[in-house]
Amino acid sequence: MDPDRCDHFVERIHPLARSLLCAAVAGGGTVQGDAFRAEWGETALAGPGKSMNAVITSGVKKGWWPNGITRPLTPTGPDRRGWSKTAAYHMLQKLLPLFRDALDRYDGGVGTASKP
Repeated sequence: MDPDRCDHFVERIHPLARSLLCAAVAGGGTVQGDAFRAEWGETALAGPGKSMNAVITSGVKKGWWPNGITRPLTPTGPDRRGWSKTAAYHMLQKLLPLFRDALDRYDGGVGTASKP
């Protein structure tokens, strides 16, 4: 992704997905599922991935991004309890500065997102 694509993505995702993105950037590329749910609610990870996927799918269809573009966050799971909750989300290190800058331009930076 380039800076314009990151801006476009940050502007279009759901506020809770943006909070997940902020948490991943603040965490150096990783956000633990349990920690995010503790702060944002037990069902907090039920929608952000869908929002991000929908924005990327729409962007590919509209020609904003190439097909097969790297998704900003990759989920891992299930957690150690063995059921379907996401254990963590990870961001490639090369994307961190791009998304940190995009979040700075959007709302003043990482850690400033408010609850939706």
